Amino acid sequence: CSRTPSRVAMPGWDPDAFADAAVSKLDKNGDGSLDKTELSAAPGLAWGVKAIDTDKNGALSRDELNQRFELYKKMRIAITNAQLQLAYKGRPLAGANVTLVPEFFLEGVVEPASGETHQEGDVTPIVPDLNPGGLRVGYYRVVVESPTTKVPAKYTKAETTPLGVEVSPVSDDMSSGQIQLVLRD
Repeated sequence: CSRTPSRVAMPGWDPDAFADAAVSKLDKNGDGSLDKTELSAAPGLAWGVKAIDTDKNGALSRDELNQRFELYKKMRIAITNAQLQLAYKGRPLAGANVTLVPEFFLEGVVEPASGETHQEGDVTPIVPDLNPGGLRVGYYRVVVESPTTKVPAKYTKAETTPLGVEVSPVSDDMSSGQIQLVLRD
């Protein structure tokens, strides 16, 4: 009997459906693209805009979104790892519970991941039932709760948090190996 974990299934990537869902829900002015204001409703997607915006016009088109999701599908990554470092008021946020909640267009495809920050404010979130441990590539809202530090209420709920991340080996923000997140009043 092998003691190695069984193969982890890849998420069911549907690039067209994800891009359509994002534009359909977020494109408030009906111009077919998502500008900075519209992206604020999806902080994970807003975090990754620089890497997705291939024409560098500051907005995301349906085609740009579709290309990014196609890249996820082609990478064939079932799980990955990401390390985040959280700070608040210029100091590492230790002992905080951090949950990465998939953006709405990835719900049911990508699982939430969570973890607790260490003394230096770093955390490596994982999906509890994945073996080996890790999380999925994708766009997430970052929810932060702390039993010892009073963080602003906006960070404690997925519906109101302005923090988001893209977890992906091709994200500009992953190049240093650690994603820096700063909570502000």
